[in-house]
Amino acid sequence: MNWYSGNNNCKTHYIINDNFYTIINNQSYQDKLSIDDIFIKHLNGNKTVDLLYSGGTDSELVLNVLRRNKINVKPCIIKLSVNDAVINTHDLYYAEKFSRENGIKLYYFNLDLKTFLIDNIHLELIGKYLINQPHVASHFWLIKQLQFPIMGGDWPWVHTHKEQKVLSPIKIDYSYYDQFMLDNNITGIGNMLSHSIESLMYFVSLQLKTNHLNDYIVKHTMYKTIVPEIENRLRSYGWEHIDPKVIQLHKYKIDLLVKNKQKKMNIKWGEQICELLQTPLMENNTYV
Repeated sequence: MNWYSGNNNCKTHYIINDNFYTIINNQSYQDKLSIDDIFIKHLNGNKTVDLLYSGGTDSELVLNVLRRNKINVKPCIIKLSVNDAVINTHDLYYAEKFSRENGIKLYYFNLDLKTFLIDNIHLELIGKYLINQPHVASHFWLIKQLQFPIMGGDWPWVHTHKEQKVLSPIKIDYSYYDQFMLDNNITGIGNMLSHSIESLMYFVSLQLKTNHLNDYIVKHTMYKTIVPEIENRLRSYGWEHIDPKVIQLHKYKIDLLVKNKQKKMNIKWGEQICELLQTPLMENNTYV
């Protein structure tokens, strides 16, 4: 089983036995582009996009960069509820605060998680993929309702504290967003932060200049060099606040793990990133 993601298929993903691999392919690329130039290049001339806005810093970074480049961005946020009680209040707080301060209209999509899980709607969306996190299904649900959906995403982190610097393996869940769109004839971008070799090299290079070990401090320090007004915050999916007396979320996770099995994640890269990391290593098969 293998599939591709990113611009010009810059990442190859495949599974052998219980090992999941991501290969960052060597490609020619434009050096020293700004993140503004890179994100605009990702859009390939599209001037209207639907951003899956979580209230987190990744999607807020994308929102800020596209807005300052006059891209028509519709921030779309899911309002998750269980028995009419909203559970992702953390995300909504930051999303609504940012929208108020910047005069942005938010587009809300209401999702009843109890029905979503009990009626197995989540399996209709993620069942054909080796995804073990139920919350990914809610993203897929929203993607299917949008015109040109884009995700903030993530990049392969550099472990700067190691003597030989290596990249962190890419999570298997992130690798399926582009494939899901392709399977459903949806034009969009599943991982804006690592959609091209340019963006991969950009964020790896930026992290190498950031001398912190804590993930949150690294991310906020990096992002503030791009958008100074980004506010520090912890990450919350909202799903962790579901009352187990109402929905036993762990059961749904276990069911997915039994079905798909846990995959060991690996990442490989070529000479371009070796040169950037200044390491002879070209693989990380340890999940860190």
